Order: sequence, then structure tokens, then C-alpha cells
Amino acid sequence: MSKKEFIRRIPEEYQSKLGLQRLKVSLIKCKNKTQVEKAKMLLYFQSEKIFENINEYDKLKAKSYLKNSLYEYLLNSDINVKSLTTKVEETIHKITIIDIFNKEIDKREIDFKVKMKALEKRGVDISIKKDKTYDSYITIKNHLLTFKCILEKDYKDINNDDIEEFKYFLLEKNVGLSSIASYFKHLKAIFNRLIKAQKITFNPIIVPSVESLSEDKKMFAYSDITTILDNLGREDSLLFKTLLYTGMRLDELSSIKKKNIRNDAFYFFDSKNKFRKIVPIHENILDEMNKIFSKINDDDYIFKNNIKGKNRVDDIRNPFNDLFKKLDINRTLHKTRATFITYLNFYNDNFNSKDITTLTHSLQGMDDKKYVVAKNIDKLRLIVNSIDLTKIKEIEKYI
Repeated sequence: MSKKEFIRRIPEEYQSKLGLQRLKVSLIKCKNKTQVEKAKMLLYFQSEKIFENINEYDKLKAKSYLKNSLYEYLLNSDINVKSLTTKVEETIHKITIIDIFNKEIDKREIDFKVKMKALEKRGVDISIKKDKTYDSYITIKNHLLTFKCILEKDYKDINNDDIEEFKYFLLEKNVGLSSIASYFKHLKAIFNRLIKAQKITFNPIIVPSVESLSEDKKMFAYSDITTILDNLGREDSLLFKTLLYTGMRLDELSSIKKKNIRNDAFYFFDSKNKFRKIVPIHENILDEMNKIFSKINDDDYIFKNNIKGKNRVDDIRNPFNDLFKKLDINRTLHKTRATFITYLNFYNDNFNSKDITTLTHSLQGMDDKKYVVAKNIDKLRLIVNSIDLTKIKEIEKYI
């Protein structure tokens, strides 16, 4: 910064309103170094007033306000430099929650790229991978930018009352409780990292409880499944049945290409724990699957090959969930996995518990992960083929 200029960068959230990226005022009329320093302090705090009342200013008004403040000072006033210096120091060294989020977002972006490069080397299709945590950080930051109570505080001064106010602020913006709970979990994790780095000693974030309806945790009823299938086209119907018969997550099934099919089974990476997994194709849908495989290339997705990119999974999921709402079925597509897991736990038919776990949950430890790949695929095929969707009606009596 020139000794004869006052320059201050405008916070990102105010730049579009003022049509400026920085405030700049010439101090050429100041008589000496002391007067320059006093003028800079004055203009710093006058710019704070602009930010505090941002809706009252545009580009011209902001510039005029600072210039008039400078002229008035040069003509009429003196400033207590010592008191202003203390105040300036406190303000200059302030680190806001937005500053913290910007660092977290930058770090998350770098970490995700490193993670994706490692997965790509292992043969994982990363073209459809999306960092949902990164997206959540951006969403939370955008909410915080409109909440001045926290925005203008040093992050160390944020307390439980501020967080409680932020919760009600989000509720007033019609943000759902489950989304708020998710946002607060991210906030709590960030503050925990600050505690671990010995930046703070207290975490002000309390994650609000969400009273999830037990109904929402249930599997699909058999009547729901038949109703849904009656309202789906051929490809969507097969996709839905594949999820029910395999327990795969949608992002896993969405990543499957023809080249990932061997021995009438899906070979892929578990999307949560990133280890290799094998899930046989159920005999009830095998013929339909083989018809698809005969018409596509090795690098084609087996479902919805026309949908590509980072939003592929969401673009496949959303029409299903919209249909469920239209049919008044209080489920999401992910409940196909809950249906699969509940079924196998109910009808385990004396299968090896470790074999069932390889299909329903993540295994722990390197030995277990190797077990998934090395084991006899015929055992898994017996488990998958044991699934009879009509028998879900019997489970419904107990839940």
C-alpha cells in the first residue's frame, strides 16, 4: 500500500453490491506522515460503517462518503492515534468464520483431488465422483454470509447463543432440520479441528437432534415395490430391481460399466470404504442384464449411459424420488439398500455371517477386505439368489 493512498479490499459478500473490489482514496493532501497514518485509521473505520450499513450505499455513495470524511478530518479534526491503533489492531487480526471456511474449502478441494488421483490409479471411474462435503461447505458459507451475528465476529468469540440464533435463522429460511443437523455436524468437525490445533479450547456447536420418523427407516413394503415397478419404464424398472437384489448404493451402480461385469457379477469399489467388492447378479434379472450387455461397449455404463459428469448420480436419483413422492411413498431410492440388508438379516438361511456382511456392511481390517476378493463367488451367488421379494410381506408383520 502506498504511503499516500488508503486501499482496503471489500469483503467478497459486498463486492457485487458496491460494484467494487476495493476502496481507494488518495492521501496526497495530507501534510506529513502522522497525518497520513491518522487518515488511514479514520478511513478504515469509516469503511467499516459502510459495510455495516451496506444497503445504504452504492459505488458513488461509498466513494463520496470516504472522501468527505477525509476532507472533514483535514479541515477540522484531530484523532486520538493511540486509541485508534488499539482498535485497528483488534480489527485487522480478526479471523471470521468465513476466513475459516475459505481455508477449509481450499484444503478440501486439494485433498479431494489427491484422493481422486489415487483412486484413478486403482482403476476407479472418477468422472462421476462428487465431493458432497465440499458442496456442503459452500452452502454453509453462503448461509453464513447473510447472517451478520456470526459474520462480523472473530471465530474465537462465537458462542452457543450465536449458534442457536443461526439455527433459527436457517429455519426461517425454510432449511429443513435434517439439513441443519448435517450443516452443524460439519461446523462441529471444523471447530474440533481448531481445538486439536490448539486455536480454541471450547466447541460452541451443538448439533440439533432430528426426530426421524421410524417409518422412514423401514424397508420398502412389497406393495410399494409393485406400485413403483408399475410406474417405471423398462430401464428404470431394471435399475430399481438391481438395487433391491444387490444392496448396492446408487453411486456404486451408477459407476458400473460393461467392463466391470465378470462371472455374472458386478466388480467395483465400495463407495464408502474404497475396497474391492463383488456382488453377483440375481438370477431373476440376469437375462435382462445380458440383453443390455450384448448391445453396449465395454466403456459404456450399463444404466443411463447418456447421463455423464459429476451430477450423474443426482440426475439418476432425482426422478425416482420425485416419482415416490407422486405415488405418496415415503421412501427414497437409498431405501432399496435398507430393504436388501433387512431381508438378509431376517432370512439368513444359515449362511456364513461373514459372507452376508461382505454384502450388507463394510468389513473391518485388511484381512476382511482381502476376504471379499479371495472368497468363493458361488457362496455370494447363493445368498443373492435366495432373495424373493414376495417374502418381504412376511417381514412387514414384524416391523
